[in-house]
Amino acid sequence: MSLTDRRRQFLVALLDLYREEGGQPVHYGEVARRLQVSRFTAYDILRELTSEGYLVEHYEVPGDGRPGRSRILFSPTSRAFEVSARPAGETLGAAPENWASVRKTVLRLLQKVRPAGTPGDGSEGSPPVEGIPQELTELQRHLGQSSEPLSVAAYTLGLWLARLGPQRWRELAQAVQGWSRRSLRPDLSLAGIAGALAAALHRLPHPNVRPGAFNRPGLPALPGLVDEIGRLQQSLASFTADQAALVVELVEEALGILTPVPSNAGR
Repeated sequence: MSLTDRRRQFLVALLDLYREEGGQPVHYGEVARRLQVSRFTAYDILRELTSEGYLVEHYEVPGDGRPGRSRILFSPTSRAFEVSARPAGETLGAAPENWASVRKTVLRLLQKVRPAGTPGDGSEGSPPVEGIPQELTELQRHLGQSSEPLSVAAYTLGLWLARLGPQRWRELAQAVQGWSRRSLRPDLSLAGIAGALAAALHRLPHPNVRPGAFNRPGLPALPGLVDEIGRLQQSLASFTADQAALVVELVEEALGILTPVPSNAGR
């Protein structure tokens, strides 16, 4: 998809602010001040860029546990860094016809997985939220019915995220932010994401595995993980840079849902 000159102007302004603030999400009011436009205009255009996959929207919640209004922040996706470096008018590869539906399904299910309110206090393992088995089952069903590489990658990574808890989500979110700040190529970012998730799952105990078995070398904690890794590797091997960027964007958006930004997180 191509960017109009006006949208590119807003995207570049947000990228500049994002870098200046050390990789922290940016409030739309800061973009408005930078470009000397109204806050309403900045918000509307940043929302448009979000819907097109260039930005991820975050909600900053009070960090002291007290009730209060959340603030809306934005951070760039890998696609934003990539397209900002291209000449105006040059396009990225089109997504498959079913990509919008796949993306929507993964994000909808992960939204249900997220604990209510502020993320947990560092506990590991599956998040203690009722209904997660249903979401896991649905993600597994979609994965089993998928053969198109982008869909396989999306449902696999969505399933892996759903199996983990708030501590792992935050660790991965921090890693992905670091890769974005260094403008890492989408395929390298995606390989890092997949590797980090697979490693975390390998260490995660599973109720269907006898105690201690998951610590044995070469034996994954979750039955079927080896097959899932194999399918994901085959999918990633076939991706173009643009396809890898689509999946990285999906993971970034999912992490934005799973890890709300606390208001005292270094801003």
